[in-house]
Amino acid sequence: MGIGEPDPRKIDEATAGFRRFGAVLDERLRSKPYVAGDALTIADLTIASSLMYAKRTGAPLGELPMVEAWFSRLSVMDAWKATEPSQ
Repeated sequence: MGIGEPDPRKIDEATAGFRRFGAVLDERLRSKPYVAGDALTIADLTIASSLMYAKRTGAPLGELPMVEAWFSRLSVMDAWKATEPSQ
């Protein structure tokens, strides 16, 4: 994007936040299939949209097995695929 090299400190801060808040979501998804309970809601779509680039950016999504499974379930939905940005 021409905005300079990534700042390693900012990457470390963001990764720490991802792990911290991701762990909360991972724990929540151990007892329910969706963020707000048993049905898909806008909460799922809002949170999932922030994960669209997780793998591409190297975010440690693999450390959060419940989040990774939940995101995979959402990612195969036709409605999700229709709005996914092009690679």
